[in-house]
Amino acid sequence: MGGYLIAAQETPGAGERGSKAAVDAGSGRVTSRLDGWDLPQPPEGDSRLLGVRYLPDGAWLAELDPATGASRPFGLLRGASRDCVRGPGVVVCRRYDGSIGVWRQPA
Repeated sequence: MGGYLIAAQETPGAGERGSKAAVDAGSGRVTSRLDGWDLPQPPEGDSRLLGVRYLPDGAWLAELDPATGASRPFGLLRGASRDCVRGPGVVVCRRYDGSIGVWRQPA
């Protein structure tokens, strides 16, 4: 992630919402908190940090800045329930009805 590591700590009872932080790879200093975001693994060659925040009827997709923790939402994945993964140029999530949805990422 461009000089950053992502650290996660599972919190009993929090499920997927455990504590997450971006850590400077050189110093080990925590640069930002990323709590509340799921962080699908990027495909090889993609250094952008994308976060998914689940809502009752879908999920927000945002580009996250590991230096500051700022988020830039760029899409609402309507009907996405959980289990999102990334592929080249797309985010794939399970839908509430059990089917699979595919959404394009902006370039």
